[in-house]
Amino acid sequence: MTIIDYDNLTSIQMDALKEIGNVGSGNAAVALSQILNHTVKMDVPTVEILGYEETMNMLGGPEEIASAVLVELVEGMNGMMLFIQQKDFLGSVLNTLLSKELTSFEEMDEMDASAIMEVGNILLSSYVTAISNFAGFKIDISVPAHTVNMIGGILSVPIVEMAEETEKMLMIHGYFIIDGQKISSNILLIPDMGSLNKLLESLGVN
Repeated sequence: MTIIDYDNLTSIQMDALKEIGNVGSGNAAVALSQILNHTVKMDVPTVEILGYEETMNMLGGPEEIASAVLVELVEGMNGMMLFIQQKDFLGSVLNTLLSKELTSFEEMDEMDASAIMEVGNILLSSYVTAISNFAGFKIDISVPAHTVNMIGGILSVPIVEMAEETEKMLMIHGYFIIDGQKISSNILLIPDMGSLNKLLESLGVN
């Protein structure tokens, strides 16, 4: 059955997407561990279908400041992925990689932004690898873009770009555990409807 809206997803289809989120999160923890040269674990993430307003509220509201790395799905699937990074994640990564204490987003310089963009790109790539392995077809992503903005401004990009396709997104929310500290992780996956159906078909749940 062809899915025409995220609300049409069955419980079996959601379970399949949750499993991808779980494996992708595990891949991301391994990748982050290698980047930081620290032991990194990941708790079991929650995977939900949310509207834009719900997503904004879950991330702290439209005026909450955050960092985001965005990539487009350009081969195998069409759509977008975002890794939303809040200050606890940035502080831990920059302290480990650059020995920098971060107390506010305004302190980030070009080197900080470059490091965060590369980390975000590696983590998003790890999720894409998990999806590709499950689906059995190649998926590629664009060169990443990075921004620091209010959540409302960050989400305005997928709202505009994906408006004709969907008003919903798949949110994978969990926590990295680094040296005993829980650090939030928020991945947004927004495939177009054709790509979502292709993915579900490849997983045998369409």
